[in-house]
Amino acid sequence: MKKAIAVILGLGLAGGATHALAGSKSTLNVTVTSTFFSGTIGDARASSDNQQLIYCGLFGQSGNNLMGSCGARNASGTQAVCNVDATTNPALGYVLATITPMSSINVQYASNGMCTQINVHNGSQNRPPTP
Repeated sequence: MKKAIAVILGLGLAGGATHALAGSKSTLNVTVTSTFFSGTIGDARASSDNQQLIYCGLFGQSGNNLMGSCGARNASGTQAVCNVDATTNPALGYVLATITPMSSINVQYASNGMCTQINVHNGSQNRPPTP
C-alpha cells in the first residue's frame, strides 16, 4: 500500500512539473549592435521606456522590385535599419512575410545597410502587443 501511494504521489508531482512549464513566457528587450538587432514586437510595445521598437515590412510597386526594410531602437535610443531586395533575395522576403504581432525578430546586417540574415520566431512564449 505504501508503495502504491508513493507511485501515485510521484506521478502527481511529475504531472505538476509538466503543468509548471505550461504558459511559458519570455521577455526580450530590444538589442542593437553595429551588425545585429533583435527583440519581440510585443515586448517592445509594452516597454516602459517609450523608446524600444522593432519592425519589418515589405513594399511593392508595379514595375519595381519587391523591397523590404527592418529596423529597431533599444531603450537607450540606439537604432539600426537595414533593407532587403526581396526580388533578388527571395528567401529574406519569404521570412519577412511570416512576421506576426507575436514575432521575435533577429536581424544581421552589413555596413552597406543591407539585411544579410533575418530569423523570425513565432510562439506563444512571445508577448502579444497591447494597446
